[in-house]
Amino acid sequence: MTHSHSHHLALRKAIPFMSVMAALVSTLSLSACMVVMVPPESRSSSVDTAPMPVAPVAAAVVPTSADACIGSNSLPAQVASAFVEVQDAALLAQAVQPPTKGGLCQAKVYQSTAPVMIYRAWNSTNPGSRIGSWWAFEKASGSVSQYRRDYEICTQYSPLDTLTPCKLKAGSLIVVGTGQSAQCDQYLTYPASASRQIYMPKDKANVAVDNCEDFEGEFAWKAKREVR
Repeated sequence: MTHSHSHHLALRKAIPFMSVMAALVSTLSLSACMVVMVPPESRSSSVDTAPMPVAPVAAAVVPTSADACIGSNSLPAQVASAFVEVQDAALLAQAVQPPTKGGLCQAKVYQSTAPVMIYRAWNSTNPGSRIGSWWAFEKASGSVSQYRRDYEICTQYSPLDTLTPCKLKAGSLIVVGTGQSAQCDQYLTYPASASRQIYMPKDKANVAVDNCEDFEGEFAWKAKREVR
């Protein structure tokens, strides 16, 4: 076979291959053009009819048993005859707080009709806290740690080294309720308590009480039951 004849045969074999490649390139180019040349109204329609995103629905906050109010916000029997219940939403809102914030969990507003003895445990290193907002109907007694739990008093609030009984004057407005849970720090949270507490705005407390007397706390150690 001559060189010219071999060259001519190779060209004949290459022509079908080149034709196929040209057809493929043409098809790809046409497909690319079809993708790019989408009519504007088609693009607009696809955007307009797309479903709108739905915002997630926040789950309802369900109070835990530790957050639930316990006990009664009615007056103790020994002082009930010296008060009448009144309505004062603004005063009530100052005392009732959400879980872990201290204050009161549930409460009512009362007005005194006769003098009543109330008690306040406070921090003697801060004389300005002698007459404050928070009081009790009963004198502090027993375990200091238990008293803190009963009245949600974190150590940073007060060392509870002084007790001051005072007479609450007739005509005074107070809020009475059970204690709300209090988060003292990341390690300690007091749960809601059934112990009834008294709340008065501090500026009102200064004129609502008289005949006050101070008692200083002293160390009194009691042996704990030995645990083996």
